[in-house]
Amino acid sequence: MKKDFLKVWFILDRKEHLQLLAVSLLQILAGLTDMLGVVSIFPFIQLLTNPELFQTNDIYVQLQVWTQLPYDSFIIMLGIISLVSLAINLAVRLGAGWYSSYVSHSLWRSLQNNMFSYYLEKSYVYHLHHSANELLEKLQVRLNAVVQGVITPFFLLISSIFSLIFVMTALILASPVMT
Repeated sequence: MKKDFLKVWFILDRKEHLQLLAVSLLQILAGLTDMLGVVSIFPFIQLLTNPELFQTNDIYVQLQVWTQLPYDSFIIMLGIISLVSLAINLAVRLGAGWYSSYVSHSLWRSLQNNMFSYYLEKSYVYHLHHSANELLEKLQVRLNAVVQGVITPFFLLISSIFSLIFVMTALILASPVMT
């Protein structure tokens, strides 16, 4: 996959390189928001399962003093924070997915236009020796294989790897014995 991606990378222009880097950064941001979404649920569940922590845990005591909320309202606040962080996570995931799809289609269109122009500039003799079906197959099938078989899976791989790294790091830092 690495060799295929490098072959495609050298074909693309600077604008397309920047678009691919922007998609990669968005996938990293999506991985971070995945981690934040998972981490935001910990305090909520922790206080629901063990209410004594509200009085004994220094962080919860400081937050309670700062917010001046009783236990029930504090739990509701933590629940709302968890829901908002999960909504932000989903919004970032949706935006990253949309932009990834947009860039994939944009790259496909650009490659197809370049290849079509290349074939149009060929001599008449070239077109006599190569059928129109063969040229159309190269334009449609092979370019689609490049975009859908190399670029799109690469974005999905980046997203999955960074989500895994960030979530596992958060879980290990939160509870090294359990993970």
